[in-house]
Amino acid sequence: MGRRWRDPPAEGRPHSRRATPTALSSLLVPGPLDLSELVASPAAPALLSLEETLPPSAHARPAAHPYTPIARAQRWDIRLARTLLAERTDLPDLDTGESSSTGYGVSADFWRVQIIWIQNGSLTLPRAGTAARRRWDAALDAIEVALGSGEFTALARNRYCVSAAAVVPDEPQCTARLSRVGPLGAFRSEVTFDGYAAQTASGALVLASHGASPTSTLIVTDAAGAEVGRGCDSHQHAIESLAHHYGLPMPLALIDEGRRQ
Repeated sequence: MGRRWRDPPAEGRPHSRRATPTALSSLLVPGPLDLSELVASPAAPALLSLEETLPPSAHARPAAHPYTPIARAQRWDIRLARTLLAERTDLPDLDTGESSSTGYGVSADFWRVQIIWIQNGSLTLPRAGTAARRRWDAALDAIEVALGSGEFTALARNRYCVSAAAVVPDEPQCTARLSRVGPLGAFRSEVTFDGYAAQTASGALVLASHGASPTSTLIVTDAAGAEVGRGCDSHQHAIESLAHHYGLPMPLALIDEGRRQ
């Protein structure tokens, strides 16, 4: 999941202190003012803006981004698994259309990736000791090795498939900006992603109920107005759903820009 970034603590702020008669009288005693002490005093540290607290990877990316988002795209970890399997094995990917009966299929298993092996158009496990079974087991071996080189973790295997979870980077790979728009009672927000044109990857969040309440949820739509999902219980959850809809990399940093002026 993506992380929520917060403003840094206000370090260096002076604490208020009730003035005493002694302290006040000392201020009124005439005497020479030594300006050198004021000049030599270190300046209070300036508070950083929210964007200055984010790591460099969370800021706007170059316009020429290597990935072009599309609606209803494959999730980033599914694309990663497909890339690794294509580079590290000679097994056919059934979704490419190169083979109609034998190959692997990649799908989401909640927040994991699952690779299923299909042989001669069947999911039936061949009998032990046969050439068909040896080909079956060799294919699963190759899939497991391809995913077990560091990009995925928590590998699990049974007789029919291999599943794993992609290693999520520590720093944000994508930055979303949230802006409140429209009348106050509309409870509507717009979302854009740094480095991507609004017409390519953006969306809107609208409160599902007529008013805010502890049980309120959000409806998410994409740049074309198509519904992405509903029932999201927070802005972070809703925006992550929108990012997955476009296949954007994770994790995600969220900058809340408040109400648009």
